[in-house]
Amino acid sequence: MTALEHVLPFLALGLLAGQQGARAARWLLLVFPLGLLLGTAFAAVTPAGYWVTPLNHLSFVVLGLLLAAAWRIPLALLLALGALVGLSHGYENGRDIAGAALLLFVPGVALIGFIITALASATTLALTARADWTPRKTGLEGARAGLEGARECRMAVSGGWRRVVDVRSASCGGGA
Repeated sequence: MTALEHVLPFLALGLLAGQQGARAARWLLLVFPLGLLLGTAFAAVTPAGYWVTPLNHLSFVVLGLLLAAAWRIPLALLLALGALVGLSHGYENGRDIAGAALLLFVPGVALIGFIITALASATTLALTARADWTPRKTGLEGARAGLEGARECRMAVSGGWRRVVDVRSASCGGGA
């Protein structure tokens, strides 16, 4: 459960929910832990499914791309993604445990998933509540704005990259 391959998608899902707003984050905090709970319990009664690990890796890539793009996605899509990530990661965690500890392990996985996504989404919501910071500035639009700013500096300075770096650090765009 403490492997980064599980914790990072939980964090990414929480950040994505926070980007979508408080309502989406609250719904995800219900759906995602339930998915973890069901996936972990399902693994205890079914044979090993070797397709789960590639699905988990794919979910990590998809969540990363959605975070970087900072798009608004429909609530139903976010919840479906949360349920799928919960089921697949819960299933993979559930395969690793057997026996009497199962009664403690299954709710523990759901609780950890709840805590991680709650903290990540709450942090994102708190940061986006500030007027001078939005998640759009951190995604692809922020990268594009940075490149456009660098282009403006390049056009303002005729001496090439070395001078662009020197002028940019002084005050690019503000008249050096």
